Amino acid sequence: MAIALSSIVTVSAAEKTSPMPADLKPATPSLAGKPDAYNVVWDSPSADARGSMPIGNGDIALNVWVEPSGDVCFFIAKSDAWDENMRLLKLNKVRVRFEPALSTEAGFRQELKLREGVIIISDAKLIARFWVDANHPVVQVDAKSLSGQPVACSVSLEPWRKEKGPLRKEVVSSTGSTSLPAVNYPDVILPQEKGRIGWYHRNVVSPWLPNLKLQKNESIAQTEKDPILNLTMGGIVRGAGFAAVSDTEMKSEKSAAARSVRIHVLGRVTDTPEAWVAELEKQANAVEKIPDAERLQKNGAWWKAFWERSWIHVGGSPMPANADLVTRGYTLQRWINACGGRGGAPIKFNGALFTVDNAHNDPDYRAWGGGYWAQNTRMIYWPMLASGDFDLIQPWFDIYLKALPARKVATKAYYGHDGAFYPEIFNPWGNYQDGKNVGYGVNRTGLPDGFVDNAYIRYHWQGGIEAVAMMLDYYDITQDKKFRDESLLPFAKEIITFFDQHWKRDQNGKIRMTPSQSLETWWTCVNPLPEVAGLRFVIPRLQ
Repeated sequence: MAIALSSIVTVSAAEKTSPMPADLKPATPSLAGKPDAYNVVWDSPSADARGSMPIGNGDIALNVWVEPSGDVCFFIAKSDAWDENMRLLKLNKVRVRFEPALSTEAGFRQELKLREGVIIISDAKLIARFWVDANHPVVQVDAKSLSGQPVACSVSLEPWRKEKGPLRKEVVSSTGSTSLPAVNYPDVILPQEKGRIGWYHRNVVSPWLPNLKLQKNESIAQTEKDPILNLTMGGIVRGAGFAAVSDTEMKSEKSAAARSVRIHVLGRVTDTPEAWVAELEKQANAVEKIPDAERLQKNGAWWKAFWERSWIHVGGSPMPANADLVTRGYTLQRWINACGGRGGAPIKFNGALFTVDNAHNDPDYRAWGGGYWAQNTRMIYWPMLASGDFDLIQPWFDIYLKALPARKVATKAYYGHDGAFYPEIFNPWGNYQDGKNVGYGVNRTGLPDGFVDNAYIRYHWQGGIEAVAMMLDYYDITQDKKFRDESLLPFAKEIITFFDQHWKRDQNGKIRMTPSQSLETWWTCVNPLPEVAGLRFVIPRLQ
């Protein structure tokens, strides 16, 4: 099977924020199935992060843009960088400045090179490569003079989480936790060292146990560990020939014809901040023992294999209207999925790892919050079964499988029977979000355990059945017997058991599903179609 993108596109500064790319050219037949036919090329700088290019390695991702001054800026994101409020944080903003400055007029070019997995930015004098190693947790910037003239360089951090204080009301309403006070906690900037600057964000409180207690399944804390408390995420910046001039800035010690800077990233629960720093330094040393050329070659090999895994090229004679646009859109969306789909958490439906700031919100804000909405997120993952992107689908399966013990506890606590159900909107450990607008609700006065404040999802339990259906398709394609026996069948057993035991039978011995609802829309139903159709679809395939 195979997939391609559309021809090289030149976009002006004004067009970068428009919904449809300009100057789209039809792909020639000789380019079918080749992603480089759809590289995105810009010939002008960007006003701000809304004109950024996305790139990533599946876990660590960047938004990269060039300002009119010639400075190159990027946000760093990580797939599982959850803060104390269950927001998926950006890790930091980085600014790279060259001297002489990168020209944003004659000769300026910024190209997203899909096959190589890099962004190339250049003018008549300088060429710079920005990439996130597909096989290691490191961001790298390589620059080289085209004229032979020496180049100086500085790299600086621009954190925005500087002080402890309350989150704004509109931000609080979109978080996944309201059991704890909504507080914005600051980052920690590491003291400068000669060839290093760095930072981290460490969660000093966690909503995990309060969330478990609120929803009456705190017993799971006896066997599970808090995934949020002491989670520390950040990075260090290193560069040969660079020296720190402050805690947030490094500069090249002298001009040279070539420059290379590495940003090593780590997210880990550790006993102390010092243990996190030591682990990150060890990780960085191991990566830097591998020659850059070898890592770059293997990065390109990973992306080459990814594009050759499958492709779609929409064509025909005569060419259907917008066929090339459809092909290009498909391929660029697949690029986005690959950039953020191999990490410790599934892809977020509301912006993935590429949300940016604007006049009203900082880069950490995302509409609809930090939780997973199954009905929305599933649409990212169904196509991966057809495209063969089985490595990208694993985090979606994993979030269900890891939460299974907790969901069994919740089912028994609320309903007194076996099996497991999954909410429509859930935290990374599988529980409802706290907030009344998005989930369970904190004020439980007069409410029975398990009764959900948010009527849109009160009985919206269809997502577990759909996860079984996706796992069945995955097994049919891969014939992975280990996955079947250790993941699919134990998970499916608990989902089917819930639906078998939850409702009473009618006079004919058939299940009568009520109270129930049909997705988010119809709140008072008997035997809702999604559940009935879903069960009739998966049960025969499990026999």
